[in-house]
Amino acid sequence: MPITHIFFDLHGTMIDAALLGACVRRERARHLAQGYGGDLAAWHKAEEQVRADWDAYHADLNFSGDDGMRDYVEAGYRIIRALFRGAGVREPAREEIHRLARELPGIAPLTCDAFYPDVKPVIRQLAADGYVLGVTTHSLATHAAAVLIGGGVRDAFQGPLIGADTAEQFDKDTAYYALAVRRAQGTAAVCLVVDDAPRAIEEAKSAGLRAILLAREAHATASIEADAIIPDFTALREIIRGWNM
Repeated sequence: MPITHIFFDLHGTMIDAALLGACVRRERARHLAQGYGGDLAAWHKAEEQVRADWDAYHADLNFSGDDGMRDYVEAGYRIIRALFRGAGVREPAREEIHRLARELPGIAPLTCDAFYPDVKPVIRQLAADGYVLGVTTHSLATHAAAVLIGGGVRDAFQGPLIGADTAEQFDKDTAYYALAVRRAQGTAAVCLVVDDAPRAIEEAKSAGLRAILLAREAHATASIEADAIIPDFTALREIIRGWNM
């Protein structure tokens, strides 16, 4: 059956995670300084300290466990709380911190264009060809939407944006991709996943979708049963058109 729906991963696939992270930290600091006071430079310094201590905020959490989403929420809470402490600004109530942890991922990226240079021209071409484009990400769906807006391509994505909050789980497993297919109102046979994570490729294939591994960096790809392995988006359109002929 011809491919009609394409689901793209965000970070590492379409988005330069380092570039996005720097922009998000800058914009989050600005948002918090405007809303809660304090010196902007202190907020920036707090952001960099959180980045340096990143593993410490997640060491006892397991996003893949039975309480994965609870741990996911807890991680967001810890990070926002640490920013207030690092900036020397009195932290608001717990409920307010939780609200910020939910809302800031959908606000901070709105002015950030972190797309790899090879991505947007192909995205535009695929949308013009009539493919329904969507996103499958570990991040929140609101974050996905904000990243697409920041890159100026939100209008090209008419398909579902599937995040950890949408799926109510962090892992991209067969259940995750089955949900993506249902949200697309299609069948697995007409859906394609493009992702840079070998495990995501394997799970998508197990769910009946076709899958392309994007190997921007070296992967042990020999044992990955992807339908194709590509180094960037350059050949993506031609591969899909070849399957659909």
